[in-house]
Amino acid sequence: MTDSALRSTDGESLRLKAILDSAVAGILTIDSNGLIQTVNQAAERLFGYSATELIGRNVSALMPEPYASKHDYYIRRYLQTGERKVIGIGREVVGLRRDGSQFPMHLSIGEYSIGSERYFTGIVYDLSAQRAIEERLDREEALLRSIFENLPDAVAISDTEGHVKLVNPAFIKTFGLTQEEVAGESCASLCANAEDVEYFKPTREGGNSEPRILEFRRRDGRTFPARAVHRPIVDRNGNEVGTLALIQDVTKEREQAMALQQAQRMEAVGQLTGGVAHDFNNLLTVILGNLELLEPKLEDEFAASLAREAREAAEMGARLTDRLLTFARRQRLETRRIDLNEFVLNLTELLRRTIGTDIDLST
Repeated sequence: MTDSALRSTDGESLRLKAILDSAVAGILTIDSNGLIQTVNQAAERLFGYSATELIGRNVSALMPEPYASKHDYYIRRYLQTGERKVIGIGREVVGLRRDGSQFPMHLSIGEYSIGSERYFTGIVYDLSAQRAIEERLDREEALLRSIFENLPDAVAISDTEGHVKLVNPAFIKTFGLTQEEVAGESCASLCANAEDVEYFKPTREGGNSEPRILEFRRRDGRTFPARAVHRPIVDRNGNEVGTLALIQDVTKEREQAMALQQAQRMEAVGQLTGGVAHDFNNLLTVILGNLELLEPKLEDEFAASLAREAREAAEMGARLTDRLLTFARRQRLETRRIDLNEFVLNLTELLRRTIGTDIDLST
């Protein structure tokens, strides 16, 4: 071979080595015995060995068990049968670094011959970063799925046309509809009032996204109030890819609000009643005091009977005010034994004045 031919061959070798060393993927070549022939710089970085440490060693040194002990057998079987398991196909495998750590990698194997010798080229991509991203996405997906499935409020996810694609268990429980029954329908079909249907229009068509109290209808026909939120779902580029509807049943909330209003009204009535009864009791105290002083001094029987009736009426009024003050909780409640018959008879006085003359009360 001439000097120029040698220089040309050396130049081609250097050029080829430069190309291989510039590759991002790790590239190794082995002979038919599994011995490493060449290694590029990416493979050195990937496995933590220098090229001089690897060349001449069996490639199984870069594999964890049980793959390492079986590798030579796989090569012999391929050379004997021609049956391909990995060659020309590529697959995900596990690599072994010099420090003993393992990592996921994608391995593609090609075959070439020089004369009668057969060689194999392995191209390796480290999948560690990709696997880390996939694991993070899996965790985030699991978290979102857990929130979606355990959220106590009904949630429906629809496409850009407003057709329901997915609902959570709370939605099924709230409306009594299955996933299959509601799929393809619109959330607007669940509204009990025709004027509420506009709320669930796609946002690009003027649909509302502000929370609103609407009336909905369950599968059995019963209606209920709910706080609805209808928002677009957008991707990272800001494009709308669907809508999310959150429907919170506020039946109990409304009942509690009504109970609170009733309690506040009763409290106001009690305060008014207590004030009136207290002032009336002061007047009765003066009347009773004067009657008690006047009654012994009356010699005329008729006048004395009138004073006695007036005193009894005032005492009845005093008992009435005591009950009103008790109702208004302005008097301390005391437990004591009572004659039930006498209590009922005394109560009839108050009842007759309460129920009116059109109802006959007998004891």
